[in-house]
Amino acid sequence: MINIGRKTVYILGVKIDDITFSSSVSLAERLIKSEGLSMIYTINPEIIMSAYKETSFKDILNSSTLCVADGIGILYASKILNTPLPERISGIDLICSLFDKIKTNNTKTFLLGSKPGIAEKAKYNIENTYKGIDICGVSDGYFFGNKNKEDEIIEKINNSEAKLLIVCMGSPLQEKWINKNRNKLKVNLCIGAGGTLDVFSGIKKRAPIVMQNLNLEWFYRIFNEPKRIKRFMSVPKFAYLVILESLHKNKK
Repeated sequence: MINIGRKTVYILGVKIDDITFSSSVSLAERLIKSEGLSMIYTINPEIIMSAYKETSFKDILNSSTLCVADGIGILYASKILNTPLPERISGIDLICSLFDKIKTNNTKTFLLGSKPGIAEKAKYNIENTYKGIDICGVSDGYFFGNKNKEDEIIEKINNSEAKLLIVCMGSPLQEKWINKNRNKLKVNLCIGAGGTLDVFSGIKKRAPIVMQNLNLEWFYRIFNEPKRIKRFMSVPKFAYLVILESLHKNKK
């Protein structure tokens, strides 16, 4: 694994990398070519709140190779703490740009996660969008509680000779799974990517580009999936804790 010389900021104890979008894509490309397992996690306020409640999960995030700010709330928090991050880096945008970089250099990629059949649809659409890309294997994420099936999937990933593993199980499940199996996986880079396969498969759509540019993608998600509002209820508490941390820092 290469030494990337990280510059990070802390938000409620979680390390977030101070990095631009273009630099994160270039780094991901380098990590794919580097021996040893590297891990990239995409962080939003909900994930930080999970880490705030569970120290072991916070340790998993902080042991990653790269944690990027996927969520406008992270950028606002960094500004409140006087450690402003340069820009939002959404997981799906990072992966799309990475696919553009590797589509013609024979980098093998494995897709893991979502419901049965979704990864196959995502594979088909990715291969039609990024001509030349090598999606060497897929599997759904419905194997928990079945150790034999989980071992079979890890063996399938390793036998595929994939260098890049996209894991889409939702947080914190995906990060915990990667961490648990970090010594078994023979890939070079794992990216925890939430609902990315659902978008690639076509069963879910991203917000219109105008809403993305206005940082209103979160609103689009709630509007289209009202049940997500329960998850967003952690955001006000996140903001409150960040303000308290800022006041504490200023007092010091």
